[in-house]
Amino acid sequence: TRLLIEGGGEVIASAFSDRVVDEIAWVIAPKILGGKEASTSVAGKGTAALGGAIRVTDVKTRRLGEDLLMTGDVHYPESRRVHRNH
Repeated sequence: TRLLIEGGGEVIASAFSDRVVDEIAWVIAPKILGGKEASTSVAGKGTAALGGAIRVTDVKTRRLGEDLLMTGDVHYPESRRVHRNH
C-alpha cells in the first residue's frame, strides 16, 4: 500500500513523528529562503544532535527542469521517541 503525503512543514513533521514515512520523494528547487519567519519543509520539534536525525539511504537523484528530485528510504534512529507538537 502506498500513500502520498503532501503538505506544509507541520504535516510533514507529524508524519515523521508518527514514523509513517518509509520512503521520500523530495523536490529541491534552486532557490534559497531564510530568516526567522521563513517556512520550513519540516517543522515540529526536530532534533539538536546528528545521532537523533532521520537518515535517508539508497538516495537517487534526477533533474526535473531546474529542480532536483531526491528519492530514498527513510530510517529512524532507535533512541528517538515520538514527540507531538500539540
